[in-house]
Amino acid sequence: KTLSFTSLAALARDNGYRLVILLAGTTNNLVEQSFDRLKDDLDISGAREWNLFTTQQKAFQQSEVERLNTELGRWRRGTPRARTILIVSMKQHQHLNNLATLLSESDFSDVPTLIIDDEGDQAGMNTKARQNDESTTYARIKSLRSLFPHHSYILYTATPQAPLLISRIDALSPDFGRVLTPGSHYVGGQEFFVDGANRHIELIPVSDVPDKNNPPQEPPESLLDALCDFFVGVAIGLLENEFQEGHNRSMMIHPAIARDEHLMFARWTRQIKEHWASILKDAEHPGYAELLDKFHEAANRLLATYSTNIIFENIKPILFEAIEETAIEELNTREKNRIAPIDWAGEYSWILVGGIGLDRGFTVEGLTVSYMPRSTGVGNADNIQQRARFFGYKKRYLGLCRIYLTSANIDAFTDYVNHEESIRRSIRTHLENGKTL
Repeated sequence: KTLSFTSLAALARDNGYRLVILLAGTTNNLVEQSFDRLKDDLDISGAREWNLFTTQQKAFQQSEVERLNTELGRWRRGTPRARTILIVSMKQHQHLNNLATLLSESDFSDVPTLIIDDEGDQAGMNTKARQNDESTTYARIKSLRSLFPHHSYILYTATPQAPLLISRIDALSPDFGRVLTPGSHYVGGQEFFVDGANRHIELIPVSDVPDKNNPPQEPPESLLDALCDFFVGVAIGLLENEFQEGHNRSMMIHPAIARDEHLMFARWTRQIKEHWASILKDAEHPGYAELLDKFHEAANRLLATYSTNIIFENIKPILFEAIEETAIEELNTREKNRIAPIDWAGEYSWILVGGIGLDRGFTVEGLTVSYMPRSTGVGNADNIQQRARFFGYKKRYLGLCRIYLTSANIDAFTDYVNHEESIRRSIRTHLENGKTL
C-alpha cells in the first residue's frame, strides 16, 4: 500500500502535478513511518526533485508557507530548479485546521494537486452523517480540499468496508476503485488462518486473559511460551547472520487498549527477561536445566516448521545473548502524549507492548511472534483486520512465526479471511466488467 501511493506520487510529479499532500494516519508513529519511507524511496535529499514538509512537531508554520510560495513562484517562471511540493500531515483535526489556515492565503488556482488519504476509512469518514451534521476531521478535510480547484483525492485502505457503505452523495464516496495485489513474499490471512492454522496459531486460554476487576499477579503460562518461541527465533536469526544483513526480529504484545495493561505486560516481560538471563549465566543455577528444557521444547516447535540445518545444540550457547540484547518498548502515549518512534537500526531484536500504537498501518519490522490477549471488541470486521500486524512480507521466515490468540480472535480472523476474499473478488470482478464502483 505504501509503495503504491509512493509510486502514485512520483507519477503525479512526472505528469505535471506541483503539489502532493499525504494524510498519513492518526498516530505520530504512523505519520513518521510514512514520512521516513517517502524520504528514502523518493530520494528526497539526493534527487532534489521534491520539497518535503511535515506538520509534525510544529514543523509547518508561516515560514514553511513562504518557502512553498517561493517554490510555486519558481514553477510559474519556468525555472528548471522548480521542485514538486510534498506535505505529510497527520489526519487529525488540529493539524488539518492549521494546515488549511496557513495555506488559505496562497494561490492554488492553477496548481494541479494530488491529495492521498492513507488509512482512508479511519477518522476522515463522517461519523455524524445520521444526524445531518459533519464530524470534525471530516469537516477539516473538506475545508482543506476546497483550497485546491484542480485536485484528485485518492483514498487508500486495506479495509474498504466503510467507504463502500457510505452515501453515494458523500464527499468521500469513491468514484472509481482499484484492487492492489501484494508481491509473492507477502503472507496474509490465507497462509496463517486457513493453510497454516495448525502450524502458526497458538491458543491463549481464557484463563490467561487479564481480568481488569481482578488483575493477575503473575504472567500467564502462554506468555512464557510465546517469549520462549521468540527468543529461540532470535537465536536462530543471530546464527544465520540476520543482524549483519540489517534485518530485525521482533515480538508484539497487544493486550487491551488500557495503558495499565501495557504497563503490566511490559513489567512482566522485563522481569522474565532479567530472570532468564540470570539463570542462563549460571549453569549451576537450580532452575538452569528446567529452563533449558523449556527452550528445547520451543525449538522443537519452531524447527518443525522452519527449514534450517541449525539444531538446539547450536541454539543453546547463544540463548543468553538473544535474551540479553533484546530491547523492550512500551508503545503508547503514556509520556509526552505521543508514541515514540522505534529506532529499528539501533537494535536487532525488539519486544513491543502497546494498543493503538500497534494497530492499523504501523509496520513491526521482522515480526515473528504476536501475543494478543484481548477481546474482539464490538466485532467490526475492519477493526479486527487492522490489528493483524502479523501479516506482511515474511515468506522467508514464515516458519518462525507464531500468533497467540484467544479462541474468539482465532474465529474472528478465520471468518475475516473468507469475508476479505469475497469482497476483493467482488470488487475486482465488478470493475473488470466495466461497471462503476
